[in-house]
Amino acid sequence: VDDGLTWEAAKERRDAVRDEMISKGASPTQLKQNGFYISRNEWAAWKRYQIILCTEVANDGRSNLTKYRVQRPYQNSSTVWPQGELLQKYRWLTDDEKARKLWKEWYDSMDKGCLHGPNCKAKAQGGHCYQGSRSYYKHIVSGALLPVLSTLFKVHETSRYGRGKDGAKLPPRALRCTVILPQKGRQQQQQLLLQQGPVDLTAEDGSEEQEEGGSAAATPSRRGALVASSSHSPGSARKAGQ
Repeated sequence: VDDGLTWEAAKERRDAVRDEMISKGASPTQLKQNGFYISRNEWAAWKRYQIILCTEVANDGRSNLTKYRVQRPYQNSSTVWPQGELLQKYRWLTDDEKARKLWKEWYDSMDKGCLHGPNCKAKAQGGHCYQGSRSYYKHIVSGALLPVLSTLFKVHETSRYGRGKDGAKLPPRALRCTVILPQKGRQQQQQLLLQQGPVDLTAEDGSEEQEEGGSAAATPSRRGALVASSSHSPGSARKAGQ
């Protein structure tokens, strides 16, 4: 999986947001605040400053806080920061040429690298580290899994593979897939719904329990196939559909 955001795509995103804001009568200051930011402190492991793209999130009327969607060269999936937190850690970068150079440096180095830099201890010991890497791997097991699902989960839980220093490891994640076969040569997109966190897929009643945040937990259902996947990815959450 490549979760990176190229310089061209980042610049296009910024320009599109600014064009939309201009059409709504945004002030020059608002336009300036939607763009590239550079960290106030150098990232020690790589001896370079971090760079992010920030675009203002539409206010839903429930808060007076200005919030920004934050994307990085190695993380297309975004997080949302309030303006105060953003300006504590980052400052505006108005020079597009400097932004382009720094963005490409991070994008290129994080293809195979990690946030621990060239001297990552895990890699020095012959291991793998994907902390912050834009390229990482997912292991997917698909098909008629229900007969062997309990065994599959037990193997995952008891295996030492994929554990951190504290012995913990991410639980498998479940995908309910509705596969639409192509008709008359026309390929239609498969629809995937990613359920985050531990999911009990061993129940047989086909019911759906509500998880925190209102999303339904994946349970066996006649409406679609089930896919269980474990991933070795950076510490930050990744979006579905990558």
